[in-house]
Parts: sequence; C-alpha cells; structure tokens
Amino acid sequence: MNRGIHSRGYLPHWDFKNSVQGITFRLFDSVPKDVILKWKRELESIEDEAIRKEELQRKIARYEDAGMGECLLADPACAVVIRDKLVADDSATYKLLEWCIMPDHVHILIKLLPDHSLSGIVQKWKGGSSMEINGFLKRDPRRGSLLQMP
Repeated sequence: MNRGIHSRGYLPHWDFKNSVQGITFRLFDSVPKDVILKWKRELESIEDEAIRKEELQRKIARYEDAGMGECLLADPACAVVIRDKLVADDSATYKLLEWCIMPDHVHILIKLLPDHSLSGIVQKWKGGSSMEINGFLKRDPRRGSLLQMP
C-alpha cells in the first residue's frame, strides 16, 4: 500500500511504512494562484532548480503566515472539524506526533504505519473536513475542497 517516492508535479512524497511525515495543507484562498505564478516568473532567473523551489516555498510560507484570505480556521468550530479528523485515525493508520492549526493552514507531523497510504490519509483529512466545514458554513458541500496542498 505504501507508494515509495512519487510526485504529483510539485513536491515529492515519501510514502514508506514507519516514515515520519511533515505535512502542510492550506485553505484554497490563502495563497492565490496568480501570486504564486508571479513569484515563479520572478524566480525564473535562478538557474538552480532546487534553490528556485526552496525560495518559492519560503515565499509561500511567509504569505501563509500573514493570514491572507478568509482564514476560516480561526473560527473555533471550523478548527475543531480539522482537529477531529486528525485525531480520528491516530494510532490506527498513523501516529500523530505534532499538529498545529493556523487561521489559514495546518501543519502536521505523523509517523506512517505499515500498509497505509499517505495520500489516502491526507485525502480523508482534506475531503471530510471540506465537506463538513462547507456544511457548517451553509455552503454547498459539493462546492469543492476548501483545503489544498502547497
């Protein structure tokens, strides 16, 4: 069930049993796509791809920490939804080591247990939370994911 090293085109995923994973996901409006595209254009002059990607991630992290967008997770009721999703499968599919819910993004540190896929775990957190928060906010729960990976 573990997929080894794989990528969806941006950050590599390390999906090995017993691996420790640092995961960040954010609200859909926390870093607008046009802002990221602007930064990518600005960074094109950096020849080293690893340095370019690292600088882009720094810019994204600083922007996230500035609390842009709706910051729905500042609402305790929305944050509780995320918390409940994180702790629900603790010790069953992963060991939850650390976590922090910010107003517009979430940081998580887990130890992946054998025979469980990282992508399946993250999808369960994001999909279930998005539907529940959309419902709580009286938005169409099929509206789309509130949460995305950086």
